[in-house]
Amino acid sequence: MIKQNISAIKKITWYSIIINISLVIMKLIGCIVGHSQAVIADAVHSFSDLATDFVLLLGLKFWVKPADANHPYGHKRIETIVAFFISITLIITSFGIGYKAIFTLKEHHAYSINFFALIGILVSIVTKEILFRQTIAIGKKEKSPAVIANALDHRSDCFSSIVVAVSVFLSIIKPKLYYVDHLGSIIVSIFILYNAGGIFRDSFNEIIETGIPDKYKKEIENLLLDIKDVKSFHAFRSRKIGSFWYIDLHIQVEPNLTVKEGHDIATIVKNTIINNIENVVDVVVHLEPY
Repeated sequence: MIKQNISAIKKITWYSIIINISLVIMKLIGCIVGHSQAVIADAVHSFSDLATDFVLLLGLKFWVKPADANHPYGHKRIETIVAFFISITLIITSFGIGYKAIFTLKEHHAYSINFFALIGILVSIVTKEILFRQTIAIGKKEKSPAVIANALDHRSDCFSSIVVAVSVFLSIIKPKLYYVDHLGSIIVSIFILYNAGGIFRDSFNEIIETGIPDKYKKEIENLLLDIKDVKSFHAFRSRKIGSFWYIDLHIQVEPNLTVKEGHDIATIVKNTIINNIENVVDVVVHLEPY
């Protein structure tokens, strides 16, 4: 089993929490002093990021537990549930931001937007891009879908902040374009929804145990056909837990082989698949006479 560097995941998540708390405070001050609805939307996005950071830390406490009698495959599915929760949180956030922006699109601001609204946004763009790159590197290295989902959330926050910065700047230099601030909020909601949709799809497919993609099935088929003692195979099944694949299949061999000879062939099949297909950690091989 591939082991995750838990300390690295905890460190980057706490780093994210500190940054998100700072950004929420800066953006709230910016939207109050700068009078921008788009900045409020971005502050809400950062607050949702903060919530998912805490959920990730909580889930991390449980998914690292080893397999036991009641959980023979371990607890990695909790990591998938955390990623799923992150996606749901982001979807709800995107609809809330979009709904408010659409229904206030024609409302004039009581006060003119000013440059104070831009300070927190500009800081957010820089820090979130840096945080995204650090988090995605750790997520890929440790093969953690929850950490990768959190990293993609950081990237969407960075992109949405760029949109907010542009809309706020336009509203400042040309007050008649007040509605651009609201349009910025709508675009932010679309960014969040798009990003959340991908996380939702991947985690949901894992929860309902969608099998390994066809391209990997084809690779496995070619590997098995190259093993001379394997006459055919069938009953191929797979499941994904966290980032790792578990496979079981039936192979047909010559009927007069000894138990040891059959066992050796099954071991070759198992090791061949694990060594050549990324993220496969276990293969159960059932022998049948050809």
